[in-house]
Amino acid sequence: MASIMPPKMRSYAILIICLLAISLLGCDMTSSSRQSADYYKGTKGIVMSFMDGLPPDRLFEGDPLQAVIELQNTGAYPEKGAPEGKLYISGFDSNAINGYWDNYADFPSDLPGKTPINPTGGREMKKYYDREVRVPFDNEKYSTTIQVTSCYKYRTLATPTVCIDPEPGNRIPDKPCKSSIVTLSGGQGAPVAVTKIEPRTSSDGIYFTIYIQNVGNGKLIASDKYSKCPYELDYNDINKVLVRAELPFDKAPECTPDGTSYRPVVLTNSGSGAITCRFNNPGGDAYTTTLKIQLDYVYSESIKKNLEIVNLDYLQ
Repeated sequence: MASIMPPKMRSYAILIICLLAISLLGCDMTSSSRQSADYYKGTKGIVMSFMDGLPPDRLFEGDPLQAVIELQNTGAYPEKGAPEGKLYISGFDSNAINGYWDNYADFPSDLPGKTPINPTGGREMKKYYDREVRVPFDNEKYSTTIQVTSCYKYRTLATPTVCIDPEPGNRIPDKPCKSSIVTLSGGQGAPVAVTKIEPRTSSDGIYFTIYIQNVGNGKLIASDKYSKCPYELDYNDINKVLVRAELPFDKAPECTPDGTSYRPVVLTNSGSGAITCRFNNPGGDAYTTTLKIQLDYVYSESIKKNLEIVNLDYLQ
């Protein structure tokens, strides 16, 4: 006959199980919190790479071509779905290669950024096919460099803590905070980053100068020029970003430039720029709060792969 556990022992067992569950839950919450703090870090968005051997370094005339591009969203945008994006393939003579993208050249519909429950971000494949490669003019071989270029809409979100000091000239020794320059390092999970916040308070309001930097390896493009990317762009379409800044007590500051599509922030050739926003002075004591900064833009990068097509007639 099976032994029956005394009531007192059963209570102890239940207590131990409960404590164990709480401990495990606590670990999960700590881990989740850590991930939440980290996924808005980094200086990249959509990272592309050729899958090994696809395409190979060499093909023979008449062989099929299959190029497989791996896309990984290493940034923090968007939380669900995918950024609007597309791929272009170039670098070869259409008499040698004349293929097509599987399911068009648009980004897959499921390519989310990093989140606490998906700390590595979305990962998908895009395939480009040609049923039969050729050597133009019946030459011995054809050598080329295949280039794949991405164009995608992306967003940076920075939420630094700043000090709101309505009366910085009041030299009270024990203020809760002091207005000072805030430096942000490591990026915000995107290829364009807010790098520094410079405060200033005057009689007509509280000013923040927001410094922006292209920290990725690609080209920054105005968000309303997506349809022209990558081959129809001109000089006036690049190095432009839309900026929106908010404080809890003032969600519509006056900014110079205003950060809209009509007057975006223009970055230098080295990829740096700035915008200054004037917020209402709320008065009262000094305190800390969050300055929310949103950057919107199009980003473009390229990868390359050498390919040689050999004419079999010359091998006989």
